[in-house]
Amino acid sequence: MAEFETLSTAPDHVFANGMMKRVFPQVIGQILDSLNQDDRAGESLANLRDSFVLDNPIPKPSSTQAMVPEHAWRDALQLVGKSWFDLPSYVGESLFYYLLLDAFGYFDYLSSNYERDPFLPRKTSDLFAIIGTMTVAATRVPSLRHGLLASLWGNLGDAAHAQFQERGVPAIDSGRLLVDDLSRACARLEHAESVGVIADNAGPELLADLILAACILRNGQTSTVTVYVKQRPYFISDATANDFETTLSALISVDEELSILRTYVRDGRLRVATHWFFQSPLHYRQLPPDLAHDIGNHDITIVKGDLNYRRLLADRVTPATYPLEELLPDLRTDLLILRTMKSDICAGLPPKTVAELDATAHDWRFSGRYAVAHYVQ
Repeated sequence: MAEFETLSTAPDHVFANGMMKRVFPQVIGQILDSLNQDDRAGESLANLRDSFVLDNPIPKPSSTQAMVPEHAWRDALQLVGKSWFDLPSYVGESLFYYLLLDAFGYFDYLSSNYERDPFLPRKTSDLFAIIGTMTVAATRVPSLRHGLLASLWGNLGDAAHAQFQERGVPAIDSGRLLVDDLSRACARLEHAESVGVIADNAGPELLADLILAACILRNGQTSTVTVYVKQRPYFISDATANDFETTLSALISVDEELSILRTYVRDGRLRVATHWFFQSPLHYRQLPPDLAHDIGNHDITIVKGDLNYRRLLADRVTPATYPLEELLPDLRTDLLILRTMKSDICAGLPPKTVAELDATAHDWRFSGRYAVAHYVQ
């Protein structure tokens, strides 16, 4: 297989560089604004923001004890002391969010912020904003395809991307699906005994994921659906196990029939799983054996979102027409990759589609207005 460069935060990678320069200082600033005046985290967070604004060296974490396992963070720690603006993109982003939690006091049991999710106010606000507008009709998806589309476009509920984009994002029915393998995926899902869903964002997206899980468990031959979420806060909107429970309760408040999901949890048909890998700087080709075994037991695994897509492709910058299957690790499960396009990484598109987009939409790779649904056996 050809060798490709890794997406970098250097200036020639406009999107990744812009995230570092514009978005991450804003994320820190929002948390600073939420702190009490006497919160000890303020100085540490301000120093972290200065490393972006003033292009100071990347600071050391106060402790590496929470970097579990240690080997997963070895390469990321080599970036300490360098500039944020010339890094492997995903590894650098992972290090940023770790340093953010570290400066906030999340890992310090003496801190008032110990194990407190700094992103929870934003996630809760986003969740209840949409819950306040939902009706029972919105929870009753007419088909598996509709449920998959809602889950796909729900990925636009991403606070980091919203801050990068200066204009709005499309509604579910106004975006453009560049690859549509949903019919093949639906046929597989209808006969799958075990389904995995690797979640991405909390809020509207996790709501759609839970409605999709109910649809799969009610209508097919599926005995189990496993939803993989983060053990702890990671990227700004990432779904955690705590978010799963909050979202499930909010969903049932709209549609009591979805209390069946709690029965599925008790019966083991709906399983919530976490693993350290999901909040690590590793790509899927570095999947640890225990998680690889768990995922490999599914007949089909639905992989959600742009970041998981990037991790599947190891953040390699390829031609958009390069065969996707040649870039994917063998996870020993069929894959349905649902991705709204919010970064430069892209593969598996028809040449005619790429030529048209290059001529008409300069930001098509990262605007969020386009999406793909790749089914890979």
